[in-house]
Amino acid sequence: MMKNSLSEAKRQIQIQKKLIKTYEGLSKNGHKCKFCKKMFISIEFLSQHYKKKHPNEVLEKEPERKTDIKEIQSSIGKYVNNILDNSVKKLEQMISENQKIDDNRKEENKNENEKIIEKVVEKTILMVK
Repeated sequence: MMKNSLSEAKRQIQIQKKLIKTYEGLSKNGHKCKFCKKMFISIEFLSQHYKKKHPNEVLEKEPERKTDIKEIQSSIGKYVNNILDNSVKKLEQMISENQKIDDNRKEENKNENEKIIEKVVEKTILMVK
């Protein structure tokens, strides 16, 4: 169970790292919608967005490019921190669950050892009589 949980957590972290790289790429080379401030990888995607979401808006010849570096850094920082916070919470939860499993196993072993000791004592008493 612990292996599955850890591999799932690792898989989620890999997915999140890819998302971060994609987001960073957008912030450097992306194209920003003038109306809702969404970012797009290419002019083509931005043009499709305009047609679907802002069909009645008047556009200039070329869409505005994202240039505010501080805004980008802040946005990426928030995004990365959110991903890291979620990953840490998931890992802490997995550790807690594994600790409970370990505690249960220890209790089971303790109970089993007590039963064995009781049987040994009973047999010893019978042998002495």
